[in-house]
Amino acid sequence: MNGETTYRYISSSSDWARELTMAFAGGFLLATLLWLGLWYFQARPTQADALQEKESAVQELEMRLDKCVAERKQASGSGQRLETEVAQLDQQLRQAWTALSRCTQKAKGLPQS
Repeated sequence: MNGETTYRYISSSSDWARELTMAFAGGFLLATLLWLGLWYFQARPTQADALQEKESAVQELEMRLDKCVAERKQASGSGQRLETEVAQLDQQLRQAWTALSRCTQKAKGLPQS
């Protein structure tokens, strides 16, 4: 064997089937690992970004809701205060009308009731 190269060829069909199955299994395993690697290193950060975006939207909505609740409390407090003022003004107006009625009756000389 001074310069001769020998080659070994697969001659039986069972050897071919076994080699083909091994090549398919190895390729499938390699493709699966590659796909999982891409998913892990690329899709997971994308999912994390989407989740963070949703969380920030939820926080913004919660802040807007809190602001609306505070404004509603302030408006209801102002409404109650205004209702109290209206009741006081109504009472003062009734007293003024009563006083005017008395003055008018007194000026006309009518008996007071």
